Amino acid sequence: MLSLATQRAPRLCIADHALSTTLPEAFPHVLVALSVNALESMRSDASKRNIRTAVSPAQIKRMVVDARWNLVDEEIVQPGPGQRDGEREVWMGLHPVFDSHVELLDVEDRVKSMLLGMKDAVASSVEKLEGGLAGVRNMDVWAARFERGNASELAS
Repeated sequence: MLSLATQRAPRLCIADHALSTTLPEAFPHVLVALSVNALESMRSDASKRNIRTAVSPAQIKRMVVDARWNLVDEEIVQPGPGQRDGEREVWMGLHPVFDSHVELLDVEDRVKSMLLGMKDAVASSVEKLEGGLAGVRNMDVWAARFERGNASELAS
């Protein structure tokens, strides 16, 4: 996709979840994204989950720079309280279906224990929030702008 964009666009703007947060209320969203990502990375069947591969901003930047784009600027944005992605993702990560998917994995028991422990960490972080699940906020968003060309051209 990046190579196609290189041929067609002078600028590339990317925004994605940051896999970090500045708000304690968003901590469950970060944890569930990582736990679901771990589960999905071990499943062999096709998934319909929203999170299948959680990629960090640092990983995205490396991929984009490797595709010959230059980072122009980036920022972390704190989503507003009305956005409910985090709450929905946490609810799905705490659902018993998560446990059944873990049990179906062809992995060692210690890996299953790790995944279920991650789910427990999500549940514990939700219990600490005022309002429980309804108190979950979205994790931060990372936004970046890249341009084609070499770094010396962009500096001038």
